[in-house]
Amino acid sequence: MTDPVDDTVRRVHRYLYEDGLIEIGVGILFIVVGLGLIAFVAIQDNTIMGVTLIAGLLALSIGGALFTKRALEVIKERVTYPKTGYVSYRSDETNRGRWLAPVAAMLLLILSLFLPKELTRISSMIGALMFVIICSLGYRLRLRRFYAIGSIALLAGASASLLFLDEALGAGITFSVAGLALLVSGALTLSTYLRRHPMVDEV
Repeated sequence: MTDPVDDTVRRVHRYLYEDGLIEIGVGILFIVVGLGLIAFVAIQDNTIMGVTLIAGLLALSIGGALFTKRALEVIKERVTYPKTGYVSYRSDETNRGRWLAPVAAMLLLILSLFLPKELTRISSMIGALMFVIICSLGYRLRLRRFYAIGSIALLAGASASLLFLDEALGAGITFSVAGLALLVSGALTLSTYLRRHPMVDEV
């Protein structure tokens, strides 16, 4: 039987993803990073441009995440909260899954010692890490669409590791495909959300 308290907490946390905006934001960020890595492959013979691009990608990974977080808050204030209300989360509730990424990375590192060489490349590890994190989130929140996104990321990483010898190219393709899956899923979810929750003056 389902614990009523756990079910209520789960529904409250799931509200964060009800409009698909987080998926759209993270998807765009992943696509930009992926395209940046692919561009690096094309210009890596130019040392100055290559170093500049890598530095830009590192800055984007940090600054882009912070910008995306703030941008999503602004959009939710204009799109989501006027329709279905605002929910305030305690820090210990929203950050409860932060341990998952380092633990998953450690397990994948250990597992890589026993995997074929083709499946221990960076792209395969990235795809597997995305699979663990996204599917775990889907399981905790009972959001089945996350299983599909995680599976696409896993397949993208494994395929890239088998088809491309260049690590940066494989990683770029993995990020791009996973980002596209997130973007499409988020767009479809947002479209459904807007149809189900029109503004009062739109009814």
